[in-house]
Amino acid sequence: QNARQLVEKELQNIPNKQAYLDAVAACPDVVRSESPALRFLRCEKYNATLAAERLIRYWDMRKVVFGEKAYLPMTLHGGCLSETDVENLKLGHFCILPPDNYGRAVLYECRGHLDDTGLNYASLLRSQLYMIHVALEQESAQTRGVVIVCNNRGILPNHFSRKHEKLLWTGIVSCLPIQVRAIHCCYPKSYMDLFLPVLKQIFGRHLRLRHVVHEDGSEIDAKYSLNQYGFEEESLPLPFLGTYKLDSNAWVTERGRLEEERRK
Repeated sequence: QNARQLVEKELQNIPNKQAYLDAVAACPDVVRSESPALRFLRCEKYNATLAAERLIRYWDMRKVVFGEKAYLPMTLHGGCLSETDVENLKLGHFCILPPDNYGRAVLYECRGHLDDTGLNYASLLRSQLYMIHVALEQESAQTRGVVIVCNNRGILPNHFSRKHEKLLWTGIVSCLPIQVRAIHCCYPKSYMDLFLPVLKQIFGRHLRLRHVVHEDGSEIDAKYSLNQYGFEEESLPLPFLGTYKLDSNAWVTERGRLEEERRK
């Protein structure tokens, strides 16, 4: 309650906040449950002014990414996501892994197994933002932060869209209530030089210093390199350097069941 009052007081001083005002009018329950003030305060180290500004940018971004569905709940069915988005989630291109040794939430990006012809980049982006929302339901993700592991094995230039990568990372850096503690880039590809200058400009100094590139080498070298940063073999997925079994189909089914229970 106190957190909401602090942020709402600062919101009164921000003139341009139409997307936020539209959300409050259209879906006040969604605003309270999916963009709680405390999350934004934690992200901005309890600076209420910065938290309010980030909250405004969050709803601006949500309107851009989800369009007319922006004010629906962030759920698999009957909400922001389309059926195409849900099917993309089942492909396992962006997943939640077990926490690292420091108790931080871990997000795992892997696109090398996707068919790179005719990818729906907008849908991939929506499914990524959905997974970030799910990760942030954990209090530890809000207080200890999030680590992102990017497995670039097998990726091709068409697996990415500069426009949508820019939207994603702008959202992570400036809009979402997420504190990224590190980004681990594994098996980097030469053509990623096309993307990195743009992304590093968005990252700012803070994230540039936390962007770790694990150069190509043997799997033993890669495992050792990640282990130095708090990752155990049991928490990294098969066939990527670990023994953790990812089953995105099962995850989507279980998540859908959980959301259905919450609606009752």
